Amino acid sequence: PNWRGPSMSISESDISVDWGRQRCRLTLVGQTLTLFDLNFGTTTVNFPAPIKAMVGVGKNVESCLSGSPSASDIFKCTAAAIGNEWIAEIPAFQILFGLAEEVASCSGDALEIFTCIAAKLGAAMLQTV
Repeated sequence: PNWRGPSMSISESDISVDWGRQRCRLTLVGQTLTLFDLNFGTTTVNFPAPIKAMVGVGKNVESCLSGSPSASDIFKCTAAAIGNEWIAEIPAFQILFGLAEEVASCSGDALEIFTCIAAKLGAAMLQTV
């Protein structure tokens, strides 16, 4: 008997199931006779786009667990991994993140900060119109 049991593999883009193979050959006096050979083949199913995106996020989050990070480090890394995926895919988040980066550079007393924020938001609004 020669057989291979069922197995499954998962990649970033699909899931594959090898259903296995059952084979029996008989060899007598140099002659080989195949009694049966059942190769059930492989089935592959591609993930839809949202699942592929979540697998990508999962791989990014997995990298947060290397070494021995603290709970705070894991939370920050996970938030960054998920946030970066959202920022890359959703235009509204891209705009908000860009504005936040601009506004974060404002410093000084309350009036200077308010003036800086107003100027940066005004300039951003004029660019998008």
